[in-house]
Amino acid sequence: MSTLINALDEAQTTLIELVWSQFEKSAQFPVFNWVEYQMRERGYDAAEVIGGLPSIGRSDSRSRYSAIWMDSAGSIP
Repeated sequence: MSTLINALDEAQTTLIELVWSQFEKSAQFPVFNWVEYQMRERGYDAAEVIGGLPSIGRSDSRSRYSAIWMDSAGSIP
């Protein structure tokens, strides 16, 4: 986990660019399975990259502010 002031790393930037380009094309965010496949093709673990995106708050707290909401540990974003 990183804070909101940290710059995104290469994997995080790849994820954001991938998701955003899909959103621009279809005006709809892609499903996780598509993101997972695309990230795996690029050598990244999508869930791990998503879990490392900048956030505020404790990682085990529902009140945590982050780009992706996950219901519980190990669940699909």
